[in-house]
Parts: sequence; structure tokens; C-alpha cells
Amino acid sequence: MLAQGADYEARGLANKAIEAYTSALKSGSQGAAVHLNLGLLYRDRRDYEHAVEHLSQALPEPDYTLGARFALGECYYAWGKAGDALAHLLEALRTVDSQVVQETDIEELNAAYKQFGQRYSGRDSKEEAHRFIQSVFSFFGGRSGASRWCGSGSNWTVLPEVAC
Repeated sequence: MLAQGADYEARGLANKAIEAYTSALKSGSQGAAVHLNLGLLYRDRRDYEHAVEHLSQALPEPDYTLGARFALGECYYAWGKAGDALAHLLEALRTVDSQVVQETDIEELNAAYKQFGQRYSGRDSKEEAHRFIQSVFSFFGGRSGASRWCGSGSNWTVLPEVAC
């Protein structure tokens, strides 16, 4: 059913892909890839409640965490929940940065991201937070004509572009 869902998705048959992935989950498949794919399909349909439900279940799997975080940021932002969007986008950026800094600098990096979160979460910072979120979308969206990545290290997978 997973392969069938992927086939439907590749052919642009979103409804059939959702049915196949949902059947896979009902038959016992609990893979993060299934949840990520379902989350992305629901995001594309602007069904943010279901998208968030599935994307959240993909977070624990390291190969899907970054893509799920970014997609959650998109969903929450489009859903009008900028604070939640900001939290996921900052965590996505922190995840990327943590892969390139020295292990001895991780604590300092985490502190910096905590300060970013505090800076942009205040009432007086709403406009600034929206600009920051838009700049993150612009940055990720400007890479190779695609806006989504999953994977870790040098094993990035480009996911299809979507409009939010």
C-alpha cells in the first residue's frame, strides 16, 4: 500500500494517495515516511488540522524531522498561528546549524536560538516575527527551485514545491 500511495502521489492523484497511505496506517504501518507523506498531502489541500497531526508523528524519526518541522511551520503560519510556526521554523534552523557547528559550540548555539525565540515571540515583535518567518520561507524556497528537504547530513531529499 505504501508503494501504491507513492505511485498515486507521483501521478498527481492526491485523493487516491491519501486513501492508500491511510490504509497502510490502518494495516499497521506506523512509519514516519507515511505520516510525512500524508501530512504534506493534507498541507497541499490546506487541511492544516490533519497535516499537523501527521507531520507531528514524523518528528521523532531523524531522517524526517527537518522536513516535518519546516512543513509544520508552513502549516501553522498559513493557519494563522505564527507563534507555533516560529517555534517549528527556529527548531528547523537550529537543527541545520547544529549539524555544522563544533560539538563544543552546541550549548551556545542552543542559547542563541532560545534568544531568537524570545525576541520574536513578544507582542511588540509580531511584525518582526512575520518578516523573519517570511525570510525563512524565502531562504528555503530559493534552493534549487524547491522548498522542502528531508534527511540528514548530506542525504537531503527534495520534496515537491507547494503553495501555502
